[in-house]
Amino acid sequence: MRVVRAVSGVMVALRSRRLEGLFGARLDAVSHAQVAALKTNAVSESYDLEFKGELYGGNDKAKRDLAGDVAALANTAGGVLLLGVAEDDQARAAELPGVALSDSEVLRYRNTSRCPQTRHRGAGTARPRASQPGSASTAVTAAPSTSWPPTR
Repeated sequence: MRVVRAVSGVMVALRSRRLEGLFGARLDAVSHAQVAALKTNAVSESYDLEFKGELYGGNDKAKRDLAGDVAALANTAGGVLLLGVAEDDQARAAELPGVALSDSEVLRYRNTSRCPQTRHRGAGTARPRASQPGSASTAVTAAPSTSWPPTR
């Protein structure tokens, strides 16, 4: 049984042994329980994993912040930006407030992460299924960038 619904119909082809080992599953099959385990295990952010407790806003600065975060992941080895996972002062997964992300918001996120400023086309979004409505996290994945110089 698949536990992640691809929001746009296509999950980005991001493979990372490190992240798959951390989650205990392929990135296209991560469940909400596996995301919750990041909090239980006090997992820290890294070059390929970033936590955001809230959604990015819709203003220009927020769009630039989202595009910059996706570009930063793409400019390393690719990675996952988890929305709905808040961090503590040591950048460890601390809370799972979840986010309410409509399909129109997903489209906005995809379009922002594909903007000309980043020149990055390898972003995707998926929602690990939650055990309770309203408690879902959303994963924004960024495949490694193939362009040089870096896109940020």
